[in-house]
Amino acid sequence: MSGPRPRGPRRVGGGRGLALGAAAALKWTAWPLLPVGLALLAVTAGRRAAVRAAATAVTLAALAVLPVALADPRAFTEHLFLFPLGEGGTGSPATSPLPGYLLARYVPGGFVLAVAALAVSAVAVAVSLVTRPPRTTIAAADRLALGLGLAMCLIPATRFGYVVYPLVLVGWFRLVSAGRRPARAGAAKPTRFTPPRAAERPVSGTYSLLCVLSRRVSFVEDEIDGLHKVVGEGDICLDIGAKYGLSTYALSGAVGPKGSVHSFEPLPGPYRVLSAGIRLLSHGRARAHRVALGARPKDTAVPGLPYRRRPPEHGRACVTDGAQGLCPNTECAGERRLNVRVSTVDAVVTAAALPRVDFIRADVEGAEPLVPAGAARTLLRDRPTLLLAIEQRHLAKNGADVDELADGLRSAGYSMFLWRDGDWRPVDRVSAAHRTYLFTVKPLED
Repeated sequence: MSGPRPRGPRRVGGGRGLALGAAAALKWTAWPLLPVGLALLAVTAGRRAAVRAAATAVTLAALAVLPVALADPRAFTEHLFLFPLGEGGTGSPATSPLPGYLLARYVPGGFVLAVAALAVSAVAVAVSLVTRPPRTTIAAADRLALGLGLAMCLIPATRFGYVVYPLVLVGWFRLVSAGRRPARAGAAKPTRFTPPRAAERPVSGTYSLLCVLSRRVSFVEDEIDGLHKVVGEGDICLDIGAKYGLSTYALSGAVGPKGSVHSFEPLPGPYRVLSAGIRLLSHGRARAHRVALGARPKDTAVPGLPYRRRPPEHGRACVTDGAQGLCPNTECAGERRLNVRVSTVDAVVTAAALPRVDFIRADVEGAEPLVPAGAARTLLRDRPTLLLAIEQRHLAKNGADVDELADGLRSAGYSMFLWRDGDWRPVDRVSAAHRTYLFTVKPLED
């Protein structure tokens, strides 16, 4: 009687090929994962496993992509090739001053130069995979980060926000691997239990990375770097209008293992991203809620979801139910309407049986006055610190005024601060030059 069949190269290659093919089918920015992953597999599992994985991955990706390409070849070419090169019928609304864009826009013949530089960099990375293939997961992540970084910098129509992909690749795999120690020869196999400190490193590491990015890039709020001065270990926080979760991940790092973060995002797309990110990066400290928070509970409300051409601007969506007019996103082409449920801070605090609330962040595009109105009991009981995004053009939609909101909180005993030059500075009035303000009754750390 024969024993169990060993898990040879065929099984390893097939399973990993499915994973690589599924990743490549999701988005074009994942395609560089194929050659890098296959190079790593060839070193660690052998060439036969790599060839099998390549065949499986290409087959799966083709089955996923070909029906779309055949259904509308023109749209497929437009989105996959012409749009990234800046030659599509729909231009990118978020072009950034990176080398490829600057070359294509301002240098005669710059488009050809940018595409040529992109091709040369791709060939160079491919040659490096053959001559010096990565031998560890971290080395593969670094090589993939290098290729993506070059691509994002050299593509004629680029977005600065995409540069976060290579940054995450460089940092994330090091954070995960930091908790793993190689077993000594002859030692017992480690259990699947991960010690708490090692398991929590991705949380603290993500928070540290976001603090660094907040000082250098515009898409991460400056105030994230100052959260450690107003949020302490064990605090309970509410992140209202969490969107994709950057503030949620930062708060998860600030509250420590004994704290908790409740994040509220009513839009379905950002909510799915937020939920996935929380599972990956919060280590059980955060929880996502698909609900909007306002002055009173309602079964439905109608938020305006603005868009420029085709992509929706989730970060500018706002509740228009009962407001005076639509959202003031005059630079956008129009709005779409969605039905969402509205609750209040007091209601969710009661439903979740929260013993207290220490910190509330709200960025809800003009509904900021509605959040304190629905948190009257919580504000009176717990006196939480508030971090509010305040803009007159959005507040006017709800018939409110920036000074009225600030004065109302000051009359309730709150002091107002602005994050500037690496510290929370006291201010007397809301300025059009800044949009996020801190209100607290507690003394701030030096």
